[in-house]
Amino acid sequence: MALAALGFRMNPVDLIKRDLGPDQWNRCRQGWAEGSIINFQEDLSFFRGFKIYLVRGQTQQFDFPMLPHGSYGYYAANGREAVRLTRAEKEIQRILEAEWASLPAQNAVKLASFVLGFYDGGIKASHRVLAGADDLRDLARPPRDYRINEAVFAKALSVIGETSCKIEGDSIKLRAVTLCGWMHDKRNLGIETIAISKDGTVALGPREVLAEKIFDEVPGIMY
Repeated sequence: MALAALGFRMNPVDLIKRDLGPDQWNRCRQGWAEGSIINFQEDLSFFRGFKIYLVRGQTQQFDFPMLPHGSYGYYAANGREAVRLTRAEKEIQRILEAEWASLPAQNAVKLASFVLGFYDGGIKASHRVLAGADDLRDLARPPRDYRINEAVFAKALSVIGETSCKIEGDSIKLRAVTLCGWMHDKRNLGIETIAISKDGTVALGPREVLAEKIFDEVPGIMY
């Protein structure tokens, strides 16, 4: 019987490697130095019982593509288990159920970013979550290369509001201000409404589009 099952705590990285298995681990090593394959994600590790790790691998090995090649995925791990989080199977629901009571106290931008990563449109329609209008303005400050369409921004300003999280009955409701689009070219400004039930089930409301093209210019992609 595994030591973790007997109550012994193990290194989460070792648990992730064990879950991947020899074949998957060797595929990862073909494209990455061993020390850079599994990386602790401090900004996403806001859960009480799990830490989040990013795992790099070959093209199409994991859910999230990288350019110019490769892919990455996520694990939720602690000293007892490592859970591979996939877009298709939505293992994230298990984590959200276990952590449900603590979610309203978390940073709403980080929580919305994490959830949307598993429920959005993938590489063609992913989200950058903003705290509010000030974050949008910050993108246009030097040395960044975003240029806001000022007329469009003025029309949207009164309804942008803030990214927030609150409990409504048996559900946690997230209101997320996001930029949506392909990779770095995210010009669609809108509001995502996310409901998280006590069993971890996630429901996305229809997107409220505030501006189809909030930027006249965006920076080119950097490899």
